[in-house]
Amino acid sequence: MAALVLGMWCCGAAGAEGLLGDVALSAAILNEMEIITARSSPFNPGDILGRERTLITGAVVLSPSMAGIQGRVRLEAWRDMRSDGRIDTSAVVQELYTTFSVTEGVQATVGKSFLAWDVSYASRPVNFFALNTDCVDLEDHRLRMSGVPIAALSWTGRAGTLVGVVASDDAEETGRGQWAFRAQGHAGAAEVAALVRGQFGGPIGFGGTLTCVQGRSLEMHGSLFVSHGSGRRMHRIAAGESFRFFGPEESALTSPGTGNNRWVPHLVVGGQYTTESLFNVLVEYIHDGSGLSGSQWERLLAAADFYSRAAAIGSPQAAVAGNLGDIAASLRPRGTRRDYLFVRGSTVWGEIEGNVSALIGLADGGVSLGGNLSYQSESTWDVRAEIRRHMGPKHSEFGEVPERMRLTLMLRFLF
Repeated sequence: MAALVLGMWCCGAAGAEGLLGDVALSAAILNEMEIITARSSPFNPGDILGRERTLITGAVVLSPSMAGIQGRVRLEAWRDMRSDGRIDTSAVVQELYTTFSVTEGVQATVGKSFLAWDVSYASRPVNFFALNTDCVDLEDHRLRMSGVPIAALSWTGRAGTLVGVVASDDAEETGRGQWAFRAQGHAGAAEVAALVRGQFGGPIGFGGTLTCVQGRSLEMHGSLFVSHGSGRRMHRIAAGESFRFFGPEESALTSPGTGNNRWVPHLVVGGQYTTESLFNVLVEYIHDGSGLSGSQWERLLAAADFYSRAAAIGSPQAAVAGNLGDIAASLRPRGTRRDYLFVRGSTVWGEIEGNVSALIGLADGGVSLGGNLSYQSESTWDVRAEIRRHMGPKHSEFGEVPERMRLTLMLRFLF
């Protein structure tokens, strides 16, 4: 209800756009219901983690602009209908920045913003300057993406574009800042970018992106980033430590790749083809060298079994749940292991859009299936239904993750 009242106020403000010179305000109101079912697995025996939920969410996203300053704020309230009914709230400044001209061809950007450097879809190796990226909601329909505090300087000329960026957040929850340089240009029909990026006190890496359009139907793309070590966090038992319980004051996650001498690649290669009837097929191969190897995945499964057996012989329920929760926190929603194939088919029928997709774990044959159907009316409102289902053989990633299925219904108003 609070989201709806605030949204009505925003409508009036948006209607006043232009009355105050260069002051403008746009808004979006989102109402969402998510039904999540859990599976009993080594990571979540008897749903000890409480993953069965029915969430009702209301949000207002405000996008003001004034005197060259751009912003976006998300106000959100949500309630789990299966719990005690408590309403939780949050307010997040997703963007607040200004861009100004320094001299001819040179621009500076200062503030909290995100930079869309990547050209891939299901995984984004060079997506350094964005938080809350959802590789299921590829177009950010929910408006959850946030930027990071940056200072950027860019030069644009006939040969291409050069950008230098310093940020106080590396978007990987390590507490470090980061810096990056990127050069972009064209080579025939291809658009090419090369970059180098480092984390303060962390690994340095290099990479780039490539896109090439052939005719009106075929597009090919690729993203690559190779870092000297990796800041990706994994469970300490998966990293090779002994089987044991971790207390509430002791982190069970570590970054074993930080500071080592191994070069870690993150690669996406893919393409998409669009027919004259607007049917689109997207295929991508993903390799993330910072993901779990086969032996590390086996150790993670063994750790979950260790905690489950400890519960059976009388270990405190809270300790077991806490340590299984640490394991669940180390699982990435769209890929904990190293090699995947992503396939998506989508089409448009007038004001109706739909797609189906599959993320296939090449190491174990598990599959994360997805699909959505949406209707949009004259760009002022839309309704969307989305389903996600994880399945696979025993001990496969998508066959064992705590979440079995997620059904989402969403209504969105745009002003």
